[in-house]
Amino acid sequence: MNEIKKPALTINAGRCYTADETDIMNIKCCNADSIYFRLIPCSADFYGQITKNYYRNKLKVLNTLLKMPATQTWTIPAHNTQDYSEKRFIAYFPALPAGNYVLCSSLRPFEQKDTLLFDFMPVQTSNLQYGYRCNGQTVEVEVFNRKSGKPMKNVSVSFSQKNNVKTLLTDATGKVLFTFKGRNDYDLKVYTNGDTLQRKVYLSSYNISSREKINYGGSVFTDRAIYRPGQMLYFKTISYAYDTAFQ
Repeated sequence: MNEIKKPALTINAGRCYTADETDIMNIKCCNADSIYFRLIPCSADFYGQITKNYYRNKLKVLNTLLKMPATQTWTIPAHNTQDYSEKRFIAYFPALPAGNYVLCSSLRPFEQKDTLLFDFMPVQTSNLQYGYRCNGQTVEVEVFNRKSGKPMKNVSVSFSQKNNVKTLLTDATGKVLFTFKGRNDYDLKVYTNGDTLQRKVYLSSYNISSREKINYGGSVFTDRAIYRPGQMLYFKTISYAYDTAFQ
C-alpha cells in the first residue's frame, strides 16, 4: 500500500523549442497536488557540470540551482483525485528568447529542498534547426530556419572532437561539408547573431552511401471515426518522402 501512495513525476519536455513561442510538455504524475517549475538561464557547459554531480550529491546540485536567478517560476495543478491513479496531461512551456536553460521540476516547493521529488533537464530555445547525413568519411550538415523551414546562408557551423575544432560557414543552400575518420562522438554547434544550437552526435565513417535511400509513405484522415449508412464521408490524404540518411 505504501508503494501505491508514493508520489511520482515524469516530465517529457522537448530538448529544443522555438524561441519566443509557447509550446507544450507532457506530464505524468500521481499522488501530488501541485507541480512546481523553475527555469534558469545558463550555458551549455554549466549543464554538463551539474549533471556529473547529480547522482553523487543531489542536494548540492539543488542548492546550486536555487542560488541562481530564475527567469521564470510557476506552479500548475496536478489534478489529484485522491485515488492513487496516474494522471497524464499537457502543460505549457513558456515563450523564451533564444538561449540555454535548465528546467527544474518538483512536487513540492523548491525551498523545502526535497531531493527525492526534484529533477532537472536541459532545454534550448532557438530559431535554428539542422540535420545531417553521413556518407563514408564525409558529413553534410544542413541548416534551416526553425519557423520558415528555409535554408540559412552564412551560418557558422562548428564540428569538434576533443581539441580538434573545425568551423565553416553555410553556403547559399544552407549546407557545409566536414570530413572525419573512424567513429566517435562529436560536438556539433550552429550559431549566428547570438542564437546557438548545439548537441553531441555520433558519427561513423563505416556508414556508406548504399544505405541511403528515399522512403515513401502516406496517411489518410477522415472527418469522423464512425459513419451511419448513407452519410457523406470527407477525407484528406498526405503523401511524403524522406531520406533515411538525414538525421
